[in-house]
Amino acid sequence: AVAVAQLAAQVEDLDRKAAERQGDVERAVADAKAASRLEIARVEARHRDQLNAKDAQLQRFRFELDKLLDALRVELTHRSASAVASSDHQQRRPSPESSYDAYYAGGPTPRAYDRETHRRVDLKAAAHTGTLDDDDAFDDGDEAS
Repeated sequence: AVAVAQLAAQVEDLDRKAAERQGDVERAVADAKAASRLEIARVEARHRDQLNAKDAQLQRFRFELDKLLDALRVELTHRSASAVASSDHQQRRPSPESSYDAYYAGGPTPRAYDRETHRRVDLKAAAHTGTLDDDDAFDDGDEAS
């Protein structure tokens, strides 16, 4: 009976130690999970801050780019208006290279203004293809378009 009581005490001691070890393992797993969740939250916060900084940098870049594009549009509008005014002035002056005599002297091809398409047409090519209409005004640059 003493031997059975001694064995029962040893079994109880072993069960207590096993439960203690099981509790230690469970606490270690819970601590590891908590530490990993904390590390994940810290890394997410760091990356979120980095992303916010990059987003702010991109917004500043877009703002600067929009300002540059607006300035470029204004400059191009100004230049095209200047070019149109300049080309209108140049087209109104007759040039010797565009005269009919220059055509036969081997000079540039005479051109006509096509009122329908609002573009200049090559007279020689138009005469050859039969696309020269009565509406085409012969224009050596004297007529405003």
